[in-house]
Amino acid sequence: MRNVTRLLAGLLVSTACAHAFGAWPDKPIKLVVPFPPGGGTDVVARLVAQKMSEELGVPVVIDNKPGADTQIGTGLVARSPADGYTIGIVTPSLAINKTLYAKTITYDPIKDFTPISLVASTPFYLAVGAQTPYKTASELVNASRQPNAHITYGTASSIGYLSGEQTRQALNLQAEHIPYKGSAASVTAVASGELTYTVDTILAMRSLAQAGKLRILGVSSGQRAKAYPDIPALNETWKGFEVVSWWGLVAPAGIPEEAVSKMNAALSKSLSTPEMRTKFEELGAEPNYANAQRFATVIRESLVSYEQTIKAVKLEPGR
Repeated sequence: MRNVTRLLAGLLVSTACAHAFGAWPDKPIKLVVPFPPGGGTDVVARLVAQKMSEELGVPVVIDNKPGADTQIGTGLVARSPADGYTIGIVTPSLAINKTLYAKTITYDPIKDFTPISLVASTPFYLAVGAQTPYKTASELVNASRQPNAHITYGTASSIGYLSGEQTRQALNLQAEHIPYKGSAASVTAVASGELTYTVDTILAMRSLAQAGKLRILGVSSGQRAKAYPDIPALNETWKGFEVVSWWGLVAPAGIPEEAVSKMNAALSKSLSTPEMRTKFEELGAEPNYANAQRFATVIRESLVSYEQTIKAVKLEPGR
C-alpha cells in the first residue's frame, strides 16, 4: 500500500511538472529589437511579433534597445533569464560584430544564444535624395569621380556599413561615410539633403520613396525584386555584384527545448502563408524560414564569410 501511495504521489508530481512546463507560454514574450523604431528591422519584428502572438496565444511585445551597433539590445538578450520569455531579432551584425568589436564585445554569438529561426532575407537598395540630379547609379558614380566632388553616404549598424562599403567599392564610388544610429535617421538625412546617398533595405526607404523624397537607383540582389521591377539590379551594370541580408530570432543560451519547438512551429506556420509572403514581398523582402538547426549553421557560416569580407574590404575593427 505504501508503495502504491508513493507511486501515485510520484505520478502527481510528474503530471504537475508536465502541466507547468506545458503551460509555456503563460505570459507575454518580450522581443528585443536592437534598432530604433521605424527602421527595416523594426518593421519586420513587428510583423513577426503579431503572427507569433496569434499562434502562441500571448502578447509578443516589442522592446526597442538601439545603440552600440546593435550590441546594447543583443547583449540584453544574452544576459536575460533563459526561460523563453525574452527573445531578440538579429541581423548579420550578430556575426559581423564578432570581428569588428573583437576587443570589446561582451557576448559570444555562438555560446551565449539559442538560435530559434531564420525569418526572412532582403537585398539592399541604393537611394539618393529626390532633389539631386542623379537618375541612375552610373550618374552618381561618375559625379563622385569629378574634381572637388564631395559625396557622402550614411548607414546604420555594422551590416549597413559593411554592405555600404561593399557597394561603394564594387561601383568604385568615391564617397565619405557618416555613421547613423538607425535607418530612419540615415534615410531622412538623405531625403533632406544632409547626405548624398544611403544603402539600406527598402523597408527603411519605402515611405519616403513613395512620398517622392527619395529616388532609388538600384538593388543589390542578383535580379530585380518582384515587388519593384522598375528598380534595376546593380549587377546589370556591375556584373557579379550581389549582397543580401537576413533576419532571425535568438534567445538566451539554455532556454527549454519545448519553447524553441513551439516558437519554431509558430514561425513555420505563419511564414509559409500567402499572406505573409505577400507582405514581405511588398516590403522588398522574402520570408525565408529555417529551423533552429539550420539557422545555427547560417550564423556559423556568416561568422566565417563576414570575417573574410571585413578583411578583404579593409574595414577597421571596432569602428
